[in-house]
Amino acid sequence: MPWRQPEPIIERASSSTQFYIVQGKIQNDSLLTHNEGRINKMLAYHYGIKDPAIKPLLDSLERAQTEKDTALVKTLTSTLNTVLDNYRNFEKYTIPEAHRQVYKTIGGTPHLDQNYTVFGEVISGLEVVDAIAAVETNRQDRPLEDVRILSMRVILKKIK
Repeated sequence: MPWRQPEPIIERASSSTQFYIVQGKIQNDSLLTHNEGRINKMLAYHYGIKDPAIKPLLDSLERAQTEKDTALVKTLTSTLNTVLDNYRNFEKYTIPEAHRQVYKTIGGTPHLDQNYTVFGEVISGLEVVDAIAAVETNRQDRPLEDVRILSMRVILKKIK
């Protein structure tokens, strides 16, 4: 994960213009273990850049960027990535067994779990979801061209 300037600490909240449509990809134990590793790598980065012990390295990197010292930026970035890859001062996440069973039967996207609110379900037009999922993406799994939903219909359903 390349280093970037840390963002100010803010409350986590979903964007008003961004949301996820998740296809129910069935997971197996190997994929779930891989996802736990991915989640813990994101947590290591999140907690690592906020650790006061790492602040001097971040400050040095910021100075090198300001001074446009590309060689030093490259060295410090590499050092920071190594530090964050090995950062362990946080509680590791384990996918709960009940969630594992859901992922193994109906599927889902583990790294979104417990971070975003489920507010709906696609009940028709799944071919559109499949077409969106098939667009070409970059290394961060983002579409190369924006995908826009021009219309949709919300159907309210009473919860029993």
